[in-house]
Amino acid sequence: MALMFPKELPLEVVDNPLLKAERKVYQALKDQLSDDFHAFHSVSYLSIEESGKESDGECDFIIAHPVGGLLFLEVKGGEIRLDENDQWYSLSGVGVEYKIKNPIKQAKRNKFYILEKLRQHRGWGNRFVRIAHCAVLPSVK
Repeated sequence: MALMFPKELPLEVVDNPLLKAERKVYQALKDQLSDDFHAFHSVSYLSIEESGKESDGECDFIIAHPVGGLLFLEVKGGEIRLDENDQWYSLSGVGVEYKIKNPIKQAKRNKFYILEKLRQHRGWGNRFVRIAHCAVLPSVK
């Protein structure tokens, strides 16, 4: 069983119907990964652009393994659709479709931001770490 952070999901996640996909992924990671994996849910960070503008970032999951490296997951729930203009949509359980951000771009942005922060750490040196990103669409059949 993977070591999960947080150990249990907070009530605001458990009780939120909009986060059903994240709950499903959390449980799958917890149950299916071995104990040499660490999985971090809802990792928030503050980024500062070169212009000085601050913006909040959040990664749905970061999975860490001592040999395998880091995997950044962006989770999208509902029935997912991508149109011919590269616009992503999610269809909710009650039949409402809405635009969503591109989950691949989100995961990629998170990956590179965290990797850059690791490289800036004085103890990092010339370390190599495998690092990847992906989207998880648990409701797609």
